[in-house]
Formats: sequence, structure tokens, C-alpha cells
Amino acid sequence: MKRTVVKGIRYTPGALVLYFMVLLLNVHAQDSWVTLPNGKQIIANKNTPTSYAYSTENGKLKSLKVDDPREVVKVIVTLKDKPLALYMKKNTLRKISLTSVKSSLQTVHSSVMSKISAIAQQLSAKTNFQYQYKVRREYYTAINGMALECNLGMIKYIRSLREVENVQLDGLVKANLTESVHQIRADIVQDSLGYNGDGVLVGEIDTGIDYKNPALGGGFGPQFRVVGGHDFINDDDDPMDDHGHGTHVAGIIGANGGKDLTGVAPKVKFLAVKVLDKDGTGLFSDLIAGIEYCMDPDGNPATNDGADIINMSL
Repeated sequence: MKRTVVKGIRYTPGALVLYFMVLLLNVHAQDSWVTLPNGKQIIANKNTPTSYAYSTENGKLKSLKVDDPREVVKVIVTLKDKPLALYMKKNTLRKISLTSVKSSLQTVHSSVMSKISAIAQQLSAKTNFQYQYKVRREYYTAINGMALECNLGMIKYIRSLREVENVQLDGLVKANLTESVHQIRADIVQDSLGYNGDGVLVGEIDTGIDYKNPALGGGFGPQFRVVGGHDFINDDDDPMDDHGHGTHVAGIIGANGGKDLTGVAPKVKFLAVKVLDKDGTGLFSDLIAGIEYCMDPDGNPATNDGADIINMSL
């Protein structure tokens, strides 16, 4: 539901009228009490949260959420400088050193983190609460930014930094698949045109891949079809599928197990990138990290080791 900001208080569009009712009801108030449309009063002095989010239905107050500035949330911070992907176009490769661009972006990241640290220190000094933050991910290629875990009260100050383009709450993605080889006529393309994916590297971003499956190569590493990958759920280099969806999708993309077990492109190779957990659920921030990995697996923008195609059945 869309919400509107009025003097630091977030409202759904239908609750703007309620906001002005609150103003009228409190026009003579000498203290920090907020009177709600249902007659209930909530104190909002300097020691308590003062941000309220109203949810309405058919013009009536449905719920009220009090935002606690101490609440720990996950956010994605995007910075104003362009990401590496926009420098990777063929017409710019010879004009710009991608390594130097990444170094410049890293310098800005360090500066932003120093400023966020200062924000936490300043807020802690003003209150009796210790504000903190943690960098979960850093992004340079697909986007330029970082994923943070921080206190809710820090967000507006982070957003005001001159290097920052936007700050948004992290969100959830979930596995989904509704198509198959025959439905997209891939079998006709294989038989009539002979296309089978040979020489193509696919970044499969999902729940991982059961690389031990014979139809997917039977192993993990450069000598197998699943040539590499990473697990962003457990932060290790073993993207074994513990859910099944990623293996299912990889099979549709490129299974090579005989006539009755042939995928769209049975000779492709894979980067197995696990961003969804055993329940098939993951965070936007890990998904972005998976995209970054597929675009530049070794972290060196000067080498050409990225995936040709990225698949996300989410």
C-alpha cells in the first residue's frame, strides 16, 4: 500500500485526512500527546518513537505501526556513481581501465562507510542507545552500492549523504517456474536448427544445483558442466541445492540425460549461484550479489569470465 510522508510521519493516501484531524484535535495541546481518530492517545515525548504509519480501509483506521528508531532492519543503499556494467560496453573497453574504475568506486565506498560510522556515533551520543551498522554485501558491477543491516533511525541520515542515490528496505524473492521445454518449442529448435548451447555459460541464480546429478555433469569444477559457483546463503563456495528448485530449473535449461531427459540447451555450462534457502526464499540483497557474481566471478573486471546468460526463475 502506498504511503505518503508528511512532516516526517508516513501515511497511506487515505490517511492524510486523519492527519489533519489529528492536527485540529491537538492544536491547543501543550504536551507531546498524539490523539488518534478513534480517540486513543499516544504519548510522543523525546524518549519514545514519534513516527506513526497508519493503514486504512474504506476510510477507517485499520492499523497503526509505531516505528522504533532502534529497530534493526536490512536495507540496500545505491550510490550515485555509475556501476561497472555501464563501462563494460565494447565501445568503452579500450578507452577506460575497468580496474581503475573499480578502484575509484571502492574509494567512494570506504568514504560512505566512514560517514555511516560517524552517523551511528553521533546518534549514540544523543541518546542512551548504541546505534550500529553492518555491511552485508558490496556491489560494484550490476549496481553501485551496498547492503546494510542498521537501526531504522539511521536511514534518513544515510539517505541525505551526497554520494547516496537511494536507500530502500531489503525484500524477499521466492522460487517460481511455469514453463517447460516443449511449451517454448525448444525441442524444435534443437532438431531443426541444431542449437544446443555449446560454448554458452549460464549463470543459474536459484537454490543452487545438485551438480552430482549425471544429467547435469556429475561433478563440480572446471572439468565439469557446473564449472563454478557460490552459496550466498551460507557464504561459501559449495552451491549444492538443498531445496530442489534450482536443480529442476537447471534441468530444463540444460539437462543432458538422454531422449527423455533433455533440456533446452543440453551442452551449456553452468555457474551455480545459490541465493534462495532450503525453503526457496531469499533476500533482494543476496539476489543482487548473485547477479554481480555471474557478471564477474573472479572479481577482476579486466578478465572475461562472466556468464553469457543469467537465469532467475523467481
